[in-house]
Amino acid sequence: MRFLRTRLRAYLLLAFLACLLTTVSLVVLLPRERVTRANLEKIELGMSRAGLHGLLGPPDYQTVELGMVNGPNSYSTNFGDSAKELRLRGYRDYTRQQWHSPEITIITISDTDGRVVCKYSGEGQRRVNEIDIVWYWLRRLF
Repeated sequence: MRFLRTRLRAYLLLAFLACLLTTVSLVVLLPRERVTRANLEKIELGMSRAGLHGLLGPPDYQTVELGMVNGPNSYSTNFGDSAKELRLRGYRDYTRQQWHSPEITIITISDTDGRVVCKYSGEGQRRVNEIDIVWYWLRRLF
């Protein structure tokens, strides 16, 4: 009996150390959130797309659209009028990129040269991952 208890303690200690090492590794190695208010403040007008991606990582969403930059923090689109009419009124092609985190959504508008001409933010959004999907289906089944 004593042999079994000693061996069981050794296995429990090894399991505990493995869990502790795994937890520490995940905390150290997992990427830190890059989409933050502090990083929004680091985005400057004229910044390149490469600079943006270096700061925030690849965007969660990107599109090229016809829009108008009204100021450094104001951008508008109009889907009611024709492209020809909009271009006559000063609308141009811009790239809109968005990054999301639970804290904040960061949106940048870049010109055709890839330089930031406008930036603004919105409410944070919870990211959906594989674990969320599994939990969703398990809750539906039971």
